[in-house]
Amino acid sequence: MNLMRIGVGTLRLAGLPVLAGGLLVGFAPAVGEAAEASVSTAPISAPESPRLITQRFGAWLYRCQEATAEGKPKRSICELAQDVAVEQDGKAKTLMTIVVGPTANGTGHGLTALVPLGVRLKPGLGLAIDDGTAQSIAYDYCGPRGCWVTGAPIDALVPGLKAGKTGRAKLVMLNGREITIEFPLVGFAAGLAALDGDHVPVPDARPGDPKVKPKAK
Repeated sequence: MNLMRIGVGTLRLAGLPVLAGGLLVGFAPAVGEAAEASVSTAPISAPESPRLITQRFGAWLYRCQEATAEGKPKRSICELAQDVAVEQDGKAKTLMTIVVGPTANGTGHGLTALVPLGVRLKPGLGLAIDDGTAQSIAYDYCGPRGCWVTGAPIDALVPGLKAGKTGRAKLVMLNGREITIEFPLVGFAAGLAALDGDHVPVPDARPGDPKVKPKAK
């Protein structure tokens, strides 16, 4: 797995602070066990020559899968993503992947998240912003890599995600133990603006850089 550190946050596990960071992973899957094999940094299925282009916005990675057909650009598939990981024995271990992208009908924003196996499916994944109350989001299924939330509508949370400093994902393990995974929100507002504005990522460009241009339709 190709890993790229894009931000620093704090994981609170059993009351102990552990250094964590954002790491580049694969695109979010479709719903279903078959999707497990498709989650990687490999190109999304497209007619010809797809390529992954990315741009950093603080702790978040804005990434688009670009493709062409008959030599002409086709509409890209884009999302805003962050991994939270801890370092063990000199290696990064991903604890949670969180991805925000367009909903299936394109009218709003959806959340896809991957958390470790061993969680209670009820009450679901709790998502809170700063010191706010957690909103419960139902898990869709569990597979070999962990348990998934896939494309849950989160438009009600978007204003808080844009204005907040820290996101908190709350998990309840099978033994009843509660775990809170914190992730930084720095760069989320700028990254979401790029996503909503249908922009092509510009590597190493700063948010608002005039080089960011609309994607080919």
